Amino acid sequence: MNNLILLILAKLLHSGGAITCYTCSSDPNSEDLYDPDCGTNGYDGHSEEDYFKYSCHTKVYEDRSVERYWDDTIFGTGQCFWVDDDVSYWICHCDTTRCNNNNCAYCHQPTTQGPTSATTTAEITPTTPGSPSQGLTCYSCMDCSSVDENTNTITDGEFQSCVTAIFGTEESVMRMGDPDLHLDGECIHEDDGIFCYCITDLCNDSDTFLESAHKKS
Repeated sequence: MNNLILLILAKLLHSGGAITCYTCSSDPNSEDLYDPDCGTNGYDGHSEEDYFKYSCHTKVYEDRSVERYWDDTIFGTGQCFWVDDDVSYWICHCDTTRCNNNNCAYCHQPTTQGPTSATTTAEITPTTPGSPSQGLTCYSCMDCSSVDENTNTITDGEFQSCVTAIFGTEESVMRMGDPDLHLDGECIHEDDGIFCYCITDLCNDSDTFLESAHKKS
């Protein structure tokens, strides 16, 4: 799972400048980051600026502890994933100054909007059909070999393509939006994965792109 995440992060890496993010943890065992108020929705505590980070995130663990930190790559505001690992958690991303003050509630409430930020552009539910020039709505999930009406989606004005990334088997599938414009139906082999792109709303669904990827493998 960690290798899959690292491959996705490398794929989405962009050049960028400094960003200021909240950095804290509500877990007392996190000595350097511990802040008992870190779990507060609307947190306004410790923050740091880093010239080599690109976006911010909040992690909300199953035990309801919260961690806020930087990302090493760019994620669009409103993108979130459920990470089912030894310690499972929601992680939600944003890309403006001190935007990671929320507790990822919109990740599992599809009818609500994304982080509380004056510059928020993403929504979790689809709106009107998009186009590459206006942004797209894409499925956004990890370990999702299929999608249905409950699968998380992201609408972002910066998305130019939707992506299905396949690693090894259909059980290792990730779906997301991409700010780069690709050819519709293009599949690219990179490292241990195949990245398939499309340019219409919710086009990175299950059957079409998994079949396309396997034909090119």
